[in-house]
Amino acid sequence: MVWYAEQQSTLTRPAEGTKGLLPDFTYRASRSICVPTSAGCFFGDLTMKTCSKCKQPKLLSEFHKDQSKKDGHKAHCKSCQKITDVNYQQSEKGKARIKRYNQSKKGKVAHKRYHQTEKGKTTRRAIEKRFNARHPEQIRAKWAVHSAVRTAKLPRANTFQCSCGKQAKDYHHWSYLFEHQLDVEPMCCDCHKRLHRRIAI
Repeated sequence: MVWYAEQQSTLTRPAEGTKGLLPDFTYRASRSICVPTSAGCFFGDLTMKTCSKCKQPKLLSEFHKDQSKKDGHKAHCKSCQKITDVNYQQSEKGKARIKRYNQSKKGKVAHKRYHQTEKGKTTRRAIEKRFNARHPEQIRAKWAVHSAVRTAKLPRANTFQCSCGKQAKDYHHWSYLFEHQLDVEPMCCDCHKRLHRRIAI
């Protein structure tokens, strides 16, 4: 259901002490609607719609656009839609679909394009920061290998061949203990990622 409120042509200044510069509208409509938002409380002259899930009247801006609907917006509000999406992503069906998309050509292109944006770079840095705080022993082992390669104590990984036949790109640690920091195996990127996924499971 969509509600409309009729606005008078006269406007009054905001009441003293009101935050921001929100206009204090006066309405001829017999039913005035107050909608609390993050910017303040708005009255009447805004198109309203009732969410079919939470049954709460909200501004149309609180609904995602959908041109297939009569009013051009989805039936569920953004908050309810987000809860539905999270529940689906955590289900077995949702996880399988996400995995198929991530492994598809379209998904890989989309991920690469996202990681090149400022938002993607910021997100990546935040993830790396959390990982470094949780796994300091892995970071120490990684830098020990980098130092050994730089000082020629350890050959570069790309001078070896992976067990699958491809050229190696990375060194894999079977143990992150201090005495095993340089006990590594050269692997290609695909085998290295596949191995870590199996270990994580």
